[in-house]
Amino acid sequence: MRLISYIFILCLPLIAVTQNKKLDSLLLEEKKPTHDSVKAMVFFHLGNIYSKSGDIEKSDTYFYKAKTLTALNHKNLFSKVLRYHAASLKRQSKFQMAIDTLRKATRFALENGLEKELASGYLEIGVIYRVTGNFKFSIENILKAIAIREKYKNKEDIMNAYNSLANSYSALGGTNKNPADFAKAIEYYKKAEAYTENDPRLTSMILSNLGVTNGYKGRIEKDSNLLSIARNYHFQSFEIRKQLNDSVGMIETLGNIGVINFDLGNKYNSLKYLYSADYYFQKSIVAQKALKIHNYSDVANMAGNIILIGRLEPSKDKLLKGIRLAEEVLADAKNANDYLVQYGILENLTAAYDNYGDCKLALYYAKESIIMKDSLLNSESNNTIQELSTKFETDKKEQENQILKQQGELNATQLKQQKIVSYALIIGLIFLVVFAIMIYKNLTLSKKSNHIISLQKLEVEKQKHLVEEKQKEVLDSINYAKRLQDAILPQVSSIKESFSKLNGDAFVVYQPKDIVAGDFYFFEDNNDHLFIAAADCTGHGVPGAMVSVVCSNALTRSVKEFSLTDPGKILDKTTDLVLDTFSKSVGQVKDGMDISLLCINKKNKTITWSGANNPLWYIEQGETNLLQELKPNKQPIGRSDDPQPFITQTLPLVAGQIFYLITDGYADQFGGEEGKKLKSKNFKELLRSINTLPLDAQANTIAKNFNSWKGTYEQVDDVCVIGVKI
Repeated sequence: MRLISYIFILCLPLIAVTQNKKLDSLLLEEKKPTHDSVKAMVFFHLGNIYSKSGDIEKSDTYFYKAKTLTALNHKNLFSKVLRYHAASLKRQSKFQMAIDTLRKATRFALENGLEKELASGYLEIGVIYRVTGNFKFSIENILKAIAIREKYKNKEDIMNAYNSLANSYSALGGTNKNPADFAKAIEYYKKAEAYTENDPRLTSMILSNLGVTNGYKGRIEKDSNLLSIARNYHFQSFEIRKQLNDSVGMIETLGNIGVINFDLGNKYNSLKYLYSADYYFQKSIVAQKALKIHNYSDVANMAGNIILIGRLEPSKDKLLKGIRLAEEVLADAKNANDYLVQYGILENLTAAYDNYGDCKLALYYAKESIIMKDSLLNSESNNTIQELSTKFETDKKEQENQILKQQGELNATQLKQQKIVSYALIIGLIFLVVFAIMIYKNLTLSKKSNHIISLQKLEVEKQKHLVEEKQKEVLDSINYAKRLQDAILPQVSSIKESFSKLNGDAFVVYQPKDIVAGDFYFFEDNNDHLFIAAADCTGHGVPGAMVSVVCSNALTRSVKEFSLTDPGKILDKTTDLVLDTFSKSVGQVKDGMDISLLCINKKNKTITWSGANNPLWYIEQGETNLLQELKPNKQPIGRSDDPQPFITQTLPLVAGQIFYLITDGYADQFGGEEGKKLKSKNFKELLRSINTLPLDAQANTIAKNFNSWKGTYEQVDDVCVIGVKI
């Protein structure tokens, strides 16, 4: 073990020299006059090196330069630059900024057909959600990555995705102490192991992860066999990492072996295992100090090991030292919003103070640990996680069955076709002999007729081809316009996430009449205020979509650029911006927008609202559940004969309130047995009857009722209905 420590120390200068040579080479390359594609790669690598070395200011500068070049000329590299910049933000513990950057990368990859980049983006989003303790979104995004990567058959990529999925289940099990989650983690580690291709680096990682997870499971179930299995996995991993000179990996494994020996010693009350645990902890700590490890999660592991050593010794000095180190790193973990590390430290501090004899602080940290666990877990997210996993496995099985079924049908079809061809050949030969003379006599006439027909056919096909090309160009343009319009729409998951922080929820029912729409929904969260709106621009289809882009941009500028928070003033400013845009036209443009805009002040706990032609409906939970309405200004956003300032109306924030923001497309739809309009009265009655349901169930009911009412009638307008519960 002393030799291992010396190897760690000797390797450090070599690593530093290699890194410095690469940095110097790139800095020289930066000064050369080269092509933009080369320059973009140089900026990209410099940003990555500075990020890993901790020089965040230089890292961000070079990543920005790389993004500027790639966005303009090198789209294949742009998504990758965004992902690496997100990794740099993650190292700075700017998790939300990292997720936002990765969402841009995945959206760009999706729009440009870069499926491999799309899978990498989903995977990295899943990893960050795991660090922040959001296991539902972590598992959901990693499953998306696996579904894409399995199509391309790159074994290391598939292995990394399954390993990451297993890590999320293992972390979930460590948080909720559920053996079933550990079992799921072990299942996915085994799947990952099948894709390692006997690569010792990958194999050692999987063995280490299997050791940690079996150790967790054995500790919860108090199963000594599982603890022994975990110990064997760690020893196998250590031997491989020793051969690879993997210094950091060996440190991790030494600490893991110590933890397993500590558990075995406590179970069997065995001094042999306890002394062995102390030995491995000491070696792990010495090696960590030699490497000068300063990452807070690694320091947290060191603090945990010192606490365990302190619990083994009669003297309480070392235990107190571990406690102090753990309390210091707890502050770092809180600043980083790393909920998993916080939870682990809180559990260690609870056990440490209990052993130290300070019941008051032990109870304090125990309560903090429970609060942290409750914030990480709830029954709804656990059910959703189980549903995600089951759906993934079911879909995979259905795909395999479908392939087998299609293969069987293909074979049967081919056999049938072969028989038909054989019969056709026989009959054809008979007819050929019988009519050979007749065909010969009519050959000259047939050639002339065929020539005329061929010319006519070519002309028809030419015209048909021209029509199809024009139709394709139009549809391609409209579909591209849809992608542009989708870019202005916020993700519903982001809306739900923001309202969940207020112990609320939200839904959006959005059903355009055509490929693109004049309706759109708007959402902005600027920390102190939440803004959400349903908007209906003049017209629908392509003209309506063009107006919606102008109006959405004006609305965003009013909130972000002009920092307005009063809904009435926001609508006034939006009107000015829209009129200014349309004023550049040669003729007068009378297009505009109807809107219902709601603002929630998080600090003052108040609701403010303003509307242009569109009302606000709301229900306060109680015995009557009456649906109430706030009236809007009877004027649009845009040109009007007698424009007036928009009125802002205020409501107190009452728990359980449900607000509905609507456009007129739902109530104006023709349908039913008599082909009449649905009307607002019937729509209100529907909302009043379902307001006690969860919001997702309300959204499903609203959508199903609309389609049922419409039946075989054509949809007359775009539909947008938003529900918000506080």
